[in-house]
Amino acid sequence: MSHNDPALGFFAQKSKVRVVSIALWCLVVLLAFLTAWTTGVAGSGTGGTPADRAPALLLFMTGTSVLAFGALIVDITTAGVRDDLAWWGVLRLFGSLGLGLAAGSCAHDIALKSFPAWWLPILLLISIAILCVPVGVARLERRHGSSQTR
Repeated sequence: MSHNDPALGFFAQKSKVRVVSIALWCLVVLLAFLTAWTTGVAGSGTGGTPADRAPALLLFMTGTSVLAFGALIVDITTAGVRDDLAWWGVLRLFGSLGLGLAAGSCAHDIALKSFPAWWLPILLLISIAILCVPVGVARLERRHGSSQTR
């Protein structure tokens, strides 16, 4: 039986669930990026309150939080369909938020022509490493399983 059988329902089709999961995590990174950028805009400048300088900040912060935890729930509940471990979603949550926030902060600092703080590029690298852990572990498990079958 195919994994794309329409009789299975949407949440039982591996390829479609994987695409939705990837799209959700990409949206989390994008919203985290926009949140960090908008926070930088709200923090810089003079006159008024940060809410006056960046009225969308509250919307981005709320949207990022809701989407991140929604993506985590979807990731955990569909892990069995994707042949993945359920709690890798927690690593994806921290990695996606860290990647988006660090990239947005770096982009804002570069746009202001100020040298980014030393911890921002390190946070970018750590976030990318966190996102690569589940893929690397899955690859090692497959390699170990194929060597045992030989």
